[in-house]
Amino acid sequence: MAGETDASSRDYWLETLQECLDGGLEKRLADDGQLVAEAGWSNEGPVSDPFVASSEPMVMRQRVLHWGAVRKWTFQYLRETCATVRLPEDAHATEPSRECSLAELLFGVERGEAHLKDWWFQDDAPQLLGDMDVPREFREDISQRLLGFRIMHLWAGGPEAKTRVHQDEPDVHVWSAQVSGVKRWALFPPNFLEDWFSQGANDVAGLERSALACGKVATLLPGDLLIVPHKWFHSSRTLATGISVNAFHVTPDLLAPYMWTLMSWPLYFAGQVEGEAQPRGEWKSYMQRRANYLRRRSNDYLMRPA
Repeated sequence: MAGETDASSRDYWLETLQECLDGGLEKRLADDGQLVAEAGWSNEGPVSDPFVASSEPMVMRQRVLHWGAVRKWTFQYLRETCATVRLPEDAHATEPSRECSLAELLFGVERGEAHLKDWWFQDDAPQLLGDMDVPREFREDISQRLLGFRIMHLWAGGPEAKTRVHQDEPDVHVWSAQVSGVKRWALFPPNFLEDWFSQGANDVAGLERSALACGKVATLLPGDLLIVPHKWFHSSRTLATGISVNAFHVTPDLLAPYMWTLMSWPLYFAGQVEGEAQPRGEWKSYMQRRANYLRRRSNDYLMRPA
């Protein structure tokens, strides 16, 4: 496999990297002090977009500690507040997943038997938006201006719930706010695999050495916020049962690729692009919800008095 960069080779080595992380690499990064840098913040004075200012991941400690969500969002609170919500049991499943109530899913999370992933909560439970505000650094978001809404998802997991190492599919930055519990992230630069492939490397020991040289970890406590720049590889692992909110963020330099995403994913979803893989479960849900939103916006416009 030396030097190969095809999709199958890339997927193989990403899976291998995940096995290394599970086997102790993640802890070694933390023990060796390979930590994501911390960034200061202020609610006063001039503000700049961190994604424009730097291409490195950063942690903002206690950035959302003031959120009502940090004080209020227990699993019981979500069960009572969102009693009618029903969701797929696994939003990332490649095949249709059994639908269940949010309450049932959260009970499964508490027992360590389920992982709530990518819940588009602002559509199903818009009342929860009143328990948070968007940090001032991220309020200028091209995605929100284009679509009319901010793309945000809620996650909930028990100990050892994890996401496997990956790059996010749309051309976006991501910020993640830890509402409760503790979560540890491992991050690797966008060119990590390409640089390793270019060296002709094809062994697990070499992959670990390369990952140790450039990888970073961040451990988030309630109220902390992590900045994940465009195309950084990342995985996450829950250390203590909790809830987090992830949001997409589009800066001007990502406008062109993001617009391509907006135009191409509906075609993939409809199966009109020959030879292209169909989107995963969460993207099917994303496209359906986006279509419903645009349909509502169109109806509102058509019903507007002349």
